[in-house]
Amino acid sequence: MTKGCDEFMYLFQQIEEVILQYNDTRRAIGEFVLKEKLNLRHMSMNEVAKGTYTSKATLVRFAQTIGYSGWREFITAFMEEVLYEERSRAEVDPNFPFKEQDSYEKIANNIGVLQAESISDTLNILNVNMLNQAVQILTNANKIILFCISPYIYLAEVFRRKMLTIGVIVEIANPLEASLSAKIINRERLCNFNFLFWKQ
Repeated sequence: MTKGCDEFMYLFQQIEEVILQYNDTRRAIGEFVLKEKLNLRHMSMNEVAKGTYTSKATLVRFAQTIGYSGWREFITAFMEEVLYEERSRAEVDPNFPFKEQDSYEKIANNIGVLQAESISDTLNILNVNMLNQAVQILTNANKIILFCISPYIYLAEVFRRKMLTIGVIVEIANPLEASLSAKIINRERLCNFNFLFWKQ
């Protein structure tokens, strides 16, 4: 299975999910791969197996867990993501974009840089097929209901209003009654509805 450029950007997240999901050799390999990501390009399969106290066969099974046919295919995609991360390293730390002593001008500039980088990163990982699928779902929907919780209700309201400007009515389920609303929709009615879950 070959990963497309849209998909390999999510490889770090996939490895983190494996670490959280499994409590066996796959976790050990995942932790090792993320820890040694900058050195991994210089390591042979034998060295990785030795460093994780596993075998080549176990490394292959780890790669297959994530959706790759083998270790070589996985490590090629992984190193592409590492290189991408190095090339697109943020000029401004998103966690601490400014300091207490920074001027208002510098603060404004840093926020602007972060916004531009966010847009650029989003475009780089945009999956056009998924975007087209989402548009088709929204276009063909008889009714659109958003299920979300605070603080994302504000974003849902923004989306609702934008849809209203093009003549599409969107409902936002009351968070206090969301589970009740979902329960009363039976399987027959579910076929006529499309749901978007606004999540973090």
